[in-house]
Amino acid sequence: MNFFVILFCGLFLLSGLDAAAVEELLSSHKSLTIGIISAVPGESGRLLELMEETVSTERGRRLYHRGKLKGIDTVLVSSRIGKVASSATATNLIVEYKVDLIIFTGVAGAIDPTLNIGDIVVATALIQHDLNCNPFCPTYEIPLLKLSALKPDPTLELFAFQASQKCAQTDLQKTVPAAILSEYHIAVPKVVKGIVLTGDQVISKESQKQDLKEKLPDALCVEMEGASVGQVCYEYNIPFAVIRTISDYANHQELPIDIKKFVTEVSGYYAESIIKNIYELIVVSGRERGNNGKSHS
Repeated sequence: MNFFVILFCGLFLLSGLDAAAVEELLSSHKSLTIGIISAVPGESGRLLELMEETVSTERGRRLYHRGKLKGIDTVLVSSRIGKVASSATATNLIVEYKVDLIIFTGVAGAIDPTLNIGDIVVATALIQHDLNCNPFCPTYEIPLLKLSALKPDPTLELFAFQASQKCAQTDLQKTVPAAILSEYHIAVPKVVKGIVLTGDQVISKESQKQDLKEKLPDALCVEMEGASVGQVCYEYNIPFAVIRTISDYANHQELPIDIKKFVTEVSGYYAESIIKNIYELIVVSGRERGNNGKSHS
């Protein structure tokens, strides 16, 4: 990556959201509605089964499941794969369902060599690695917005990190069958924060992976939805978080890994644990801010 691109990435690692957006929501007496997105149903695990008073509605060829999870109004949906699919889903959650914040959970391919299968990445910023509108604006910059990266809400990011740590250190050993943990060599996964890349292509070759790492050396993993959801949330001023479980090394054409099997057998355990833990943190935080649990009971 040349100096000009690095400079722009540094200058525009911004968010239009109020830094205290989630804190303000929790401090108000407004009942929260949370949108939860995964690309495919397996990535959300048993969350739908855990929801109560659920009503399912088809909109835009997607099923939106509205109900309560841990007493909080929740809309759960699988967006399908890719930037257009995920941005359309996020927009509908905001416009039709009036969600107050959005959490995206799913799998990703590691491009940082220190990451292993089963590790968790909590996004601190998201970049569309396939966005290039030169010569009208610098590589990775979103036209007209003058942003090259989008940052999640800091409070929600903190909750996601703490929830992921509890998942990794405690929950997985209790909930995931030992044979599955052994098969994927998962013991106590790492939980890290950093840059997540999004693009409308499957990164499956070592050459593609190394190209991304050369251009964006601080990036940790690559997926296909996070930054597009982040852009929609930025434009609507909605707090968001993106949490990714490492399912492969972004080179599975050369190092074969059955990603579909990982999604089906493993990733759902992560999503269920992390989301439940985030909700517990939201409930506790709301009560500590003087809500006395009224918004979440």
